[in-house]
Amino acid sequence: MTLLAFVAVLLAIEPRAAAAPPAAALELARRSPAVRDGRLVEDVGLETLGGVFTVLLPRGLAVPVAKTETFSTAADEQEHIEIRLFRGVESFARQNTPVGRFVVDEIPKLPRGTPKVDVTFSIAADGTITVTAREREGRRVGIRPVIEPGIQSFDCTSTDEVKRGESLRNRRSGGPEGATWNWYGSDLLCTVVVRGGCDGTAKLALDLGRKRAAQAEVPVSSREATTSELRVPASVWQRALQRPKDRVYETLRLRLRVDASCASGAHVLERQTWSDGFTGAFSGGE
Repeated sequence: MTLLAFVAVLLAIEPRAAAAPPAAALELARRSPAVRDGRLVEDVGLETLGGVFTVLLPRGLAVPVAKTETFSTAADEQEHIEIRLFRGVESFARQNTPVGRFVVDEIPKLPRGTPKVDVTFSIAADGTITVTAREREGRRVGIRPVIEPGIQSFDCTSTDEVKRGESLRNRRSGGPEGATWNWYGSDLLCTVVVRGGCDGTAKLALDLGRKRAAQAEVPVSSREATTSELRVPASVWQRALQRPKDRVYETLRLRLRVDASCASGAHVLERQTWSDGFTGAFSGGE
């Protein structure tokens, strides 16, 4: 083959299109929305301008389910977009429970409004949320969580050997309308995961209705989360039960307050307070 013919063959070969980079993915397992009877019982949405809670996935939707929203940049050469995800039913985001705060980064430096990033929020049958991000032109982007101090998770189970591990918050134990089934007579074991804004101590206080049911003081750290357990005797939580009208189950309002402080010697350097709560439902057994 002559040199001219060889060059002609090279020019005739079409280059293979580069494979698009995989979507960046992040799983938000903690503080996932409650699922009951295969449907969401809380709205899932974003904090938008003015602190408004903008619903992406309304309660009542069957799971698994997914929703994609398109985001862009507000400034020239902006390289990241911050997104705050919440669950709840209130009109303002901060009145609801945070699910996750994360950043889509490594966005190409382009004029504002030019990059288009499709972010997909997927909720599995167990309520776990996965967030994926993909730039429309196929350019690689990243996604990473922003770890904030505060209550990372709060849920209760039964101390009964058969019922242990069932979730009071997510109502997945087979009773009417998702109420827990036959927990009466057993203590509640509530697990609290807290991450501090600095190294210090935190006072945990669990109220049932308006009455204090359990409390503890635990160390907290800004470097890792601390897991603690609060035990509520059956005689205590059963006295606090209420029976809503026209319902076959009883309810219990649980409210957790965490007061954290960091100290150096005799001086308190910083104080922070966080709270979380939910309503549990209970039904009778066989």
